[in-house]
This record gives sequence, structure tokens and C-alpha cells, in this order.
Amino acid sequence: MAQIEARWEDDAGISRICRGKLEDVSAGGLGIRITEPIRVCAKLVILWRQENISGTVVHCRQIGQNHMLGIERDAVQKPDDA
Repeated sequence: MAQIEARWEDDAGISRICRGKLEDVSAGGLGIRITEPIRVCAKLVILWRQENISGTVVHCRQIGQNHMLGIERDAVQKPDDA
């Protein structure tokens, strides 16, 4: 499992950062494991391999002391789409 860093704003608008692990990745999204819950529909950025991946939390479930999050990637606009 690769190391990641998740960045988001909590319900009070405070910027948050949490390190975690990448569980899986696909063209449409990714799964991460972190120690803090993030609410469903929250926007966040994942730093992985020097790449920033933005997306939206679609599910968050607690597993022991960790939380598994499913994240749907934001659409990436290609130069041809502009």
C-alpha cells in the first residue's frame, strides 16, 4: 500500500491534513485508509506519487481505529475538451 496525504476542509471550514494509505485505484476513483472520518460529499485532494488527485468522498466506514473512504475522482478536463 502506497502512502498518501489527504487534504480537505472540515464542517467548520478548517483545513485538515491526514496521512494514510492507498488501498486501490481505478480510472473513476480510489480507496484510501486514514485515521480520521471525512463526511460523504466532502471535496478533498489526495497527494500520491507527487500527483494531486481531487475528488469527492462517496462513502466512509470505520474499520477498527481507521476509516476506509471511497473517493470518486473529479473529471479531468483535457485540452481538447476546452
